[in-house]
Amino acid sequence: MALKRLKKSNPRAKKPSKERDTEQGIRDFITPYDDVIPSSNEPTTNFYLDIVRIYFGLCSGTVSLDDASGAARELRTNPEYTKNPIDPTLLPINEEYKQRLLDNLSTLSKYNLVTTDAVKSAFSFAFLDETTPISTTDLAVLGYFSKNPLETLVSSGEGLDLSPKTIARSLRRLNEKFGVRFGCHLDTSAFGIQSALLFFTLMPDVEWPQVETALALFPFTNGIMKTTMTDLGYATFLIPGGNRGMAAFRASVAPLKGVMFDYMQLHIQKGMGSYFNLSLYEEGNWAFPSDLKSAFEDNHFPQDVRPTRHLECSGLRKGFTPKDFLVASEYKKDARAPPGIISQGLRIRGWDIDTRHVSQSIQKLHTKRVTLPFIVYGGLGLSANFCFEILCNDEWKKQILSVLPALANVMYYSSNKGILLWVQVPSQQQVDYYQMFRSLEKKKGVNSVQSIMTIVQKGTRTMHELVHYWDYRRDQWSVPSGDLDLGAHLLDDNTEPLY
Repeated sequence: MALKRLKKSNPRAKKPSKERDTEQGIRDFITPYDDVIPSSNEPTTNFYLDIVRIYFGLCSGTVSLDDASGAARELRTNPEYTKNPIDPTLLPINEEYKQRLLDNLSTLSKYNLVTTDAVKSAFSFAFLDETTPISTTDLAVLGYFSKNPLETLVSSGEGLDLSPKTIARSLRRLNEKFGVRFGCHLDTSAFGIQSALLFFTLMPDVEWPQVETALALFPFTNGIMKTTMTDLGYATFLIPGGNRGMAAFRASVAPLKGVMFDYMQLHIQKGMGSYFNLSLYEEGNWAFPSDLKSAFEDNHFPQDVRPTRHLECSGLRKGFTPKDFLVASEYKKDARAPPGIISQGLRIRGWDIDTRHVSQSIQKLHTKRVTLPFIVYGGLGLSANFCFEILCNDEWKKQILSVLPALANVMYYSSNKGILLWVQVPSQQQVDYYQMFRSLEKKKGVNSVQSIMTIVQKGTRTMHELVHYWDYRRDQWSVPSGDLDLGAHLLDDNTEPLY
């Protein structure tokens, strides 16, 4: 059966009337808090104000989930979404968060502050994670599902000696208090789509805002991350066309060295995974994994270096269809969602795939081992975040992978250049973690260790949006090779930086 695509316009074409209609539609949402939501004529400021309006509508029940999801989809057409990927339908409906946001907006009104930075800060600070007490039951449930993310309520109840109803209530509390959800790593190379990550620092005369906007408008950008605390940043890309498409993309990146980027490393993803070690958490405190530090110091690594929570990028697989990829794109956001919910989510995003086909696709994804579910959470005192870029040989990559299960919370991305780590740690231990990983630079076989502080890995455009205008030929997505030219996109005709 052919894949039915709901009517949707090309995002590369100008759509002034549709965008005005969408903005007006969001502004027509009625909430009990409309008097505290400021107004602005600046599109970027309105991006955050529209998120606030949708969230207040969901909190008060005056906006349905379907209407909110439709509005959230249209927000993704704003370039600011690529810089700050916020979906208001995924924010926790929580009285405390809502009140914080109301208080912050009231402060803006008091001082007549309606700039983008002011509104963005008011929103971000309302949802900052704080250490929240957790019950013994909820802690046990969290630990169990961190190792068994797809376990049924009945089986998990037997394993924890709790009733299925108790497990269900605990999962609801964990979601409300700690934002617990079940994500899923996906091997996109199985569909002919390769993931790439570009680490960089800018040349002295290049301005970041212009580069960030240009990256956000590049049709294959999946995420952007750079903070004011460091010169180092990165952007992630999803490149269709298999090895041929990646070769064209890599060739287009090379001319940017010394022109736009002072430091530049392009990582091609080879594998991924994540670990969550609750054994370090006791009575509200996290222990430092001293055995990990000694392993790095003495090179005494475990004999078995094959991690159990690892997904290898194995390349193009036969038997997948475009429909399977779209289901996988929705499934990776919530690996425990029933097929009906995934089907509904796809329809909201413009794809008509019924529940039966969703079930079949999910079964195929598991059978061919191209997905790896994991748990995501906030709070619990892991308030400091690092991203480490470790350039190393294959032996050191294996050794680092072997000890990652000892960390409290880590997501990793192995590449042709080494390994990338996103680590969450207690603030009082951030210096210890920083020194421990930076010390690897002294090891033979490790070329360099770079770090970015206070960031958490996150994506931007959804994969559904990226593929909406790609072609599907010979069992994989593809585009004209000229479309993949990042250098041409970032540089003008005279090969001068955008500044």
